[in-house]
Amino acid sequence: MQNAQEALGAAGNIEIVAEANGERATLQVTDDGPGIDDSALPHLFDPFFTTKADLRGVGLGLFTADGLARPHGGRIIASNRSEGTGAVLTVELPLSSGLEERAADAAGLSAKATP
Repeated sequence: MQNAQEALGAAGNIEIVAEANGERATLQVTDDGPGIDDSALPHLFDPFFTTKADLRGVGLGLFTADGLARPHGGRIIASNRSEGTGAVLTVELPLSSGLEERAADAAGLSAKATP
């Protein structure tokens, strides 16, 4: 949301919608600002990438958020609104993540106890 606020400045609108459907929860932040430059979209989740001209940010916010979502079976998607103005950031997370299985897989262990 901070990125949207900074892109809008003093004018513009930010809409936040949260919902749960099926097995996933979604948080969507939409603004009516200038949108994200098409050349920047593929790099938004790269470490130290920033679009801020005055280098106020270090480019770790979206990289860190994405790094937190993925191990939990989630993802973050950035895009421009189809109406031509504004950006959309969507965070999706599973409602039941099966963390035990993924943690065991990541550690190379079986999540099931053996007799």
